[in-house]
Amino acid sequence: MHRESTKKFLFKETKVKNSFTSEILTSYSGLTAINDYVSTLGLFKHLDGLFSTVKTSATKILNVQIMIAIVFANLCGICRLSKIEKFSKDPLVRKLLGIRNGLDDSNIKTRLLKLGQKGANKLLEMSLKFIKNQIKKCGLSRITIDCDSTEYTVYGHQEGAAKGYNPKNKGKLSYHPLICFVSEMKIVLNSWFRTGSAYTSNGIVEFMKQTLAELPSKIKKIFFRADSGFFNGQLFDLLEDNGHEYLVKAKLTPKIQTLLLGLKWNVIDSHTAICEFEYKAQG
Repeated sequence: MHRESTKKFLFKETKVKNSFTSEILTSYSGLTAINDYVSTLGLFKHLDGLFSTVKTSATKILNVQIMIAIVFANLCGICRLSKIEKFSKDPLVRKLLGIRNGLDDSNIKTRLLKLGQKGANKLLEMSLKFIKNQIKKCGLSRITIDCDSTEYTVYGHQEGAAKGYNPKNKGKLSYHPLICFVSEMKIVLNSWFRTGSAYTSNGIVEFMKQTLAELPSKIKKIFFRADSGFFNGQLFDLLEDNGHEYLVKAKLTPKIQTLLLGLKWNVIDSHTAICEFEYKAQG
């Protein structure tokens, strides 16, 4: 009877001493500080526990080593798998990852595909819990959440990429992720990966439901800010039902332009004037 191994490899964190010699040169010396910081946060242990690697005779690379390589490479402006392979052969990077040789791009791709959507969901859950703990430590009872979307152009035949709003690279395939930040902490609170053809506010209600559910109980009120792409009645209902406030830019439609012409404006200075009015959008 054949039994599959259940033993798991454990990732050993590495600290590197800095020295100024010409024996082993690297372009990524700044990673030593990042490595120490990430280690202090306990992210290595979290990732190793979440994506543990079962020990077999053929296993040479851990899942966590691949994930750390991707994170470190992205921080250095390196995104493509072929370039991450070259990046991982740097002597300092190999030392930090605890590997003898560099990573193979096909190995990276195979591992990521094996983790699949389930792995992506686990990573998001871990991220939300981590951010929740960071917000707890700040001691705030009210936070400002800024929501936005961004275009990321890709080349070749990338899964999920599509043509959409992409002003810098019109007509190119792209992704259109949804992101929100805690303004007071300058930290990413939540993010969703979306195809490039997704409209700005697609999924915003479910996105904010998940975000609000993960906030610490100490946060009693949020102030939500976003541009006109997030002008969404269901979103406003969700925020109001939970006692939160929001400031979302409205599109300057012909009806609103006509309305503004008949209002009394208070002049602040030679460039600024303000007014206040109520308007119920149709549809």
